[in-house]
Amino acid sequence: MSNGGYQRPIMKVPGEFSWAVVQLIKWRDSVKDRRKAMAIQRVIDKKIMWAREHHMDQSLYMYCVGCRYDLYGRKWGK
Repeated sequence: MSNGGYQRPIMKVPGEFSWAVVQLIKWRDSVKDRRKAMAIQRVIDKKIMWAREHHMDQSLYMYCVGCRYDLYGRKWGK
């Protein structure tokens, strides 16, 4: 069933790219200093922007959710 508009197919994120993002997320979650965690989150945000430019942001988000990682950093620093 279509919603009346064209929907771009979901593109798969390269394995090395998603692995690198997961490593950054693990590093961010293990850091105790909030400023360092914020700096790591800015790097993750740049990776998200790159994925968005290449129409892979939904795939990257679903990969991280499937592996139980918080891509946007909502739960750290509390």
